[in-house]
Amino acid sequence: MQQRKPRVLLLDDDPSLTDLLSEIMKEEGYEVMASNSPKDVLFLARQFLPDVLLLDIMMPELDGFDVCEFFKRDAHLKFTRIIILTARDDHECRVRCYKAGADLFLSKPFEVDELRQIISNHAESKLARERTLQELQNLTLMDRVTNSYNRHYMEKRISEELKRMQRFRRPMGLILVHLDNFKSINVHYGYSFGNEVLKDVSEAMRQELREFDLLARYNEDSFLILLPETAEQGTKAVSSRVREVVVSMVFLKKRKLTLQPAVYSMAFEKGAKPEDVIEELDQRLNELPDAEKS
Repeated sequence: MQQRKPRVLLLDDDPSLTDLLSEIMKEEGYEVMASNSPKDVLFLARQFLPDVLLLDIMMPELDGFDVCEFFKRDAHLKFTRIIILTARDDHECRVRCYKAGADLFLSKPFEVDELRQIISNHAESKLARERTLQELQNLTLMDRVTNSYNRHYMEKRISEELKRMQRFRRPMGLILVHLDNFKSINVHYGYSFGNEVLKDVSEAMRQELREFDLLARYNEDSFLILLPETAEQGTKAVSSRVREVVVSMVFLKKRKLTLQPAVYSMAFEKGAKPEDVIEELDQRLNELPDAEKS
């Protein structure tokens, strides 16, 4: 995934300064938003979601201390790195800035090269934190072998989709895909090769799905596909395509191997309960591969 550009928000009542800093920051490759009114910027900041805020303290209407406190109270802005740029340089002001949530205090006039490096350091630190949080979130949602969702997350999404379906009276489809002889592949060729097979199967099935459909690894040799807004006929059509694409995988044929997927599809209407759906899936999984393959 390509890393986005860092975003810098400039707030100072001096237009000549914000214009100058905007040019400098854009030359450095940042996305920049500048404002000379603190009242306007509080609304705009929620849309722009800056990584770094350059902020003057002494402004009409609303001072910089209040802006700092606003950012630190807002759930979407509280991790923004705040750099104070001000002509007021005294001990009381510095302490108050840090209490309000500022990360750095820089007095005017300032060295442009120093400011460039300060912004670069804080922007990279903010983005690194963002990447770490995303990685941690992925660990709780994703199956690392197949790069699909894990069972826990899928069960949560099934519950959410059933509630949405009941509220708006829309259909929902589920497909359970069990790889009948996958365990024998692990036994004869090893788990490393087995993982490569699962990866390829997962990617092949994903190609048959819409952008908003969900694919999850349900257990060692089974996958679950959630199809929002899909009635029985559409669910069966997808299940047929999924079986065909797995059976015809070139990766396996080159090694003279085949996987015969047992595919069971379900379409739900208003009234289905999440716990009943999961229980039925488990029952069907226990019955496979003797279940009807259609």
